[in-house]
Amino acid sequence: MFKMKSEEEKIVGVLHDVVEESSVTLDRLKDLGYSDQIVQAIDYLTWRKDQESYEQYVRRLKSDSLAVAVKRADLADHLVPSIDGGSTWLEKNYPELYERYRKALIEVGCWKVFGRDGFDVEAGMYPLGEYSSEFEALEAAYKRLEELEETRTSSNSGGQNPNGIQDRVYVETPDGKVKRIMPQLKK
Repeated sequence: MFKMKSEEEKIVGVLHDVVEESSVTLDRLKDLGYSDQIVQAIDYLTWRKDQESYEQYVRRLKSDSLAVAVKRADLADHLVPSIDGGSTWLEKNYPELYERYRKALIEVGCWKVFGRDGFDVEAGMYPLGEYSSEFEALEAAYKRLEELEETRTSSNSGGQNPNGIQDRVYVETPDGKVKRIMPQLKK
């Protein structure tokens, strides 16, 4: 819940497993006064194990943006590495479940593009955008690099601006891996 932004996301974050893991029904949630949007998201987040595979469930929930936001946070929470940077408890003890959640996060997760000032190595990365697919993220990253090349040519593309190195651009996968995107070499 605390990772969510909107009030609706927080409510769904708290209630996301309630129908699946208790006797509470969607109709009961409506009777309690929850909005149609919240009840619909909870419906999408309810895995009907006797009717669909986990993969089908994940594909189905992608139809609702509120459900996707909550599922993304839920999966990320399950996959957080241990404090010492080692494997997660889930990965150590239930590797099949860990792999299922990792694949689901890639399916519903977002790809992020970040920049970092090449002049200030101590500065943190700053967000440039979030995207629903690898293609969109890479397209945005290369577009950013092209914009930077117009003002601050890098040595990686065959030239060097007398003022130094351009900003760096990175893409983060839904499962948290970060890769630096390099300018394409000019021929």
